Amino acid sequence: MKALLASALTLAASVAAADTVTLTEPMAAASLRTGQVDMVVYFTEGDAAKTVVATYVTDAEPAAPKRLILSLADGDATRFGLPGQHGQSYSFARTGDVVEIGGTLTATELAMN
Repeated sequence: MKALLASALTLAASVAAADTVTLTEPMAAASLRTGQVDMVVYFTEGDAAKTVVATYVTDAEPAAPKRLILSLADGDATRFGLPGQHGQSYSFARTGDVVEIGGTLTATELAMN
C-alpha cells in the first residue's frame, strides 16, 4: 500500500511540475503549473480551427479563476504573458491535430540609464 501511495504521489508531482502539455483529443484536459499559476487546458473542434480553452488561477487569488479562449488554425502559434504574472510566459501552438501548451519561467530585466 505504501509503495502504491508513493508511486501515486510521485506521478502527481511530476504531472504538476510539467512545463509542457500536448493535447491530441478534443475535450481531453491537461494541467500544468508554471511559477505561481495553475492552468487547465482543453480544445474543441471547429470547422478550420480548434478552440483552445485555458482556465487558470494564481497562488495570490486561488478562488478567482480566469479564462483564455484561443482559436488556432493548423500551423498557428503564439506566446504571451498573463496580466500580473511577471517572469513567465505561455506558448500555444497547433500542428495538425496536436495542440501544445507550454509555460516558461523567464528572467525579468529592467532597463537602466
